[in-house]
Amino acid sequence: MTPDLARVDVFVADGCQGNPAAVCVLAAWPAAAELQRIATRAAAPATAFVVEYGSGTRELRWFSPAREIQLCGHGTLAAACVVLARRPELTGVIFQTPAGAIEVGRSRDRLVMTLPSTPSTEREAPAGLVDWLGGVPVAVGYSDRYLVLLADEADVVALRPDKAGLAGLGEAVIVTAAGREYDFVSRYFAPAFGADEDAVTGSAHCTLVPFWADRLGKQELVAKQVSARGGVLWCRLQSDQRVELAGYARLRR
Repeated sequence: MTPDLARVDVFVADGCQGNPAAVCVLAAWPAAAELQRIATRAAAPATAFVVEYGSGTRELRWFSPAREIQLCGHGTLAAACVVLARRPELTGVIFQTPAGAIEVGRSRDRLVMTLPSTPSTEREAPAGLVDWLGGVPVAVGYSDRYLVLLADEADVVALRPDKAGLAGLGEAVIVTAAGREYDFVSRYFAPAFGADEDAVTGSAHCTLVPFWADRLGKQELVAKQVSARGGVLWCRLQSDQRVELAGYARLRR
């Protein structure tokens, strides 16, 4: 099986290349091993697989080059970008995913989706984390991954973490600080899951948005992930505590 793959850059902005994803639209689901083989060969941070049924139902799964992913924000927007390019009469699309139903709509020239909020709670830093990161935390929290607050944006940008040490932690780590031009900035490290550093991580903002909404006293925020590629997200904490994320997606021709 050699399917056609579309390539999409998600959360692009001026000076930011965003996070690349591959998208594969299928008529039916092959075995998971075949999906993994395609994703490994695609070598994108995430490959989104979409199956479209005649009823209009669309199912979505995501794979990294190493494993299936349970929630992938940028892969969802990439999949929506491809579906909406094929069906320009649609104003939005609903995907049935391992994380539940996710709706993606158009908002001017951005794509916007709503995901469950995953707030963090304060937690003591585990042994080794501070040394592996190379930065001094102001605070540490945990949701489904660690959240580390640093004092300044420059501290986040300057991090050169010990990736082998973080891999041994067995957890992903979000590092964040208040921004200068943006409400907040972040980086995301997940060497235990095959991603030393992700370029732009939609799912991490399910934790970042409630954290910064509470800290800054505002529901609407603009965020930048300050990886080498970089990306910008327009965020809103909804009244039901769900997180709305919007960004630009660029389909490569």
